[in-house]
Amino acid sequence: MSSEKNIGEECLDLYHSVMYLQVTEKEKIMEDKVKDAIEAIRPSLQNDGGDIEFIKLEGNTVTVRLVGACAGCPMSQMTLKNGVERYLKHTVDENLVVENEML
Repeated sequence: MSSEKNIGEECLDLYHSVMYLQVTEKEKIMEDKVKDAIEAIRPSLQNDGGDIEFIKLEGNTVTVRLVGACAGCPMSQMTLKNGVERYLKHTVDENLVVENEML
């Protein structure tokens, strides 16, 4: 048996490559939307002496880091869920969940 791929295997490899690129592009678009939304709400946090940093997007989970006054604030979880997560669900995707990365 030859080690060369037949035309069917080559087509399948090409299909998988195209599908991977489509998924990767969709993830990039979603990540860009999340970053833009976070940039839009940063001034509100900065007005109170805090800030927010985007860390990563995995599936529907957005990981951020609250810094400054937000990092030690007892209301930070409420800010995260009722402020940041609510805004991202409204402006980007209703299925997003936001988590704070602890240092």
